[in-house]
Amino acid sequence: MFYETYQKCLTENEPFYITFNAPKKCQKYKGTIRKHCDLGYVQKSFDLTAYYSHIEVEKRHDSFIPDLLLTRQTNPEDSIYIEIAVTHFLSEKKENSGKRIIEIPLNSEEDVEKIYKADLQQSDALFLGFNQESEPIVDAECKCQRKKYFAFHVWDSGKSWLGLEYLADIQTKMKKYQDKILYTNIIETDLEFENSSSLMGYAHGDIFIAQLKLAVENKVPVKSCFLCKYSGDNYNYVENQPIYCKAKKMACNSNQAAECDWYRLA
Repeated sequence: MFYETYQKCLTENEPFYITFNAPKKCQKYKGTIRKHCDLGYVQKSFDLTAYYSHIEVEKRHDSFIPDLLLTRQTNPEDSIYIEIAVTHFLSEKKENSGKRIIEIPLNSEEDVEKIYKADLQQSDALFLGFNQESEPIVDAECKCQRKKYFAFHVWDSGKSWLGLEYLADIQTKMKKYQDKILYTNIIETDLEFENSSSLMGYAHGDIFIAQLKLAVENKVPVKSCFLCKYSGDNYNYVENQPIYCKAKKMACNSNQAAECDWYRLA
């Protein structure tokens, strides 16, 4: 029925539409957070007959024999496979071939009617191999620029810092101090924090200490009194000095380790 319907559209100069969901992605900060910002989906619609004027049944194409093959008259290599799934479905080899494929399941009379209407929707078929990138995203649509991320930095001095900042500010800082920052890790969080920055680099202590340990695992030359064998808790916490140095008998902050000749990694 697909063959007859498509031929009728070609003969009578009528459209055969396909409509599928294309992921809407913002790549603005992908270089910083190593992933795109997911903005949902946008619908794309095409008239197949405007591009593919030739249809063949079970015609071999490369190493495959699709149920139906759509090709361009001017470029036979530009093709779409139509697979009618009644009792069999796509093989793994065909599914991973990179070919553009429309697989249409036929389980009821309603499925047949969808083909006769010459208007296949996302819910009617499986669309594989199509260019499903969305239109360019404007800055106002980017969700990730409106939320704050934890940014952990290790400087060439060995000092470290953790802040809760907007991605634009993180990106600006990384560019400005690219010759001084040895290591950066950006941590996404769904939690809400009242304070927007980390004083002396160790507010949000559990996150900060976890990042220090991760940096050590990654062979980053970070120095922190939290990591020192002489580190203890300063129970009389004042003036941003949460650590008590058992060697020097004094309170200190995390970054004093970078300038301390007593520093020993625990």
